[in-house]
Amino acid sequence: MADAAHWFGADLATNATGDIALALNDIEVQQRIVRRLATNQGDYIWQSAYGAGLPAMIGDPVSESQIQGIVTEQMQMEAGVDQTQPIGIDVTSDGLGDVGITISYTDAATGAETTVTVPG
Repeated sequence: MADAAHWFGADLATNATGDIALALNDIEVQQRIVRRLATNQGDYIWQSAYGAGLPAMIGDPVSESQIQGIVTEQMQMEAGVDQTQPIGIDVTSDGLGDVGITISYTDAATGAETTVTVPG
């Protein structure tokens, strides 16, 4: 069953008939990746170890390599990502504290190479 079309921090999307839209295929996986990265551990009471905890790092000195390591670990736990294929993670910083993340991976269901960007 598909997830609802819902990007972390945004409203639910609706389809042309006003029903809740569904996230299909690669969009569903992209939404799950962003949700995983943007969730602090302990925020889901039934899965206390879920989440990368990136929002909890805001204001702390963190290196690009540290973020890349955390994202790599989380991507290895995401079922929608083909773990037999390479995963590319590019972390960029503007030098003022804004960090962007671009992740390239292969969708486990479709085999399509996909990219998702988490803006800084």
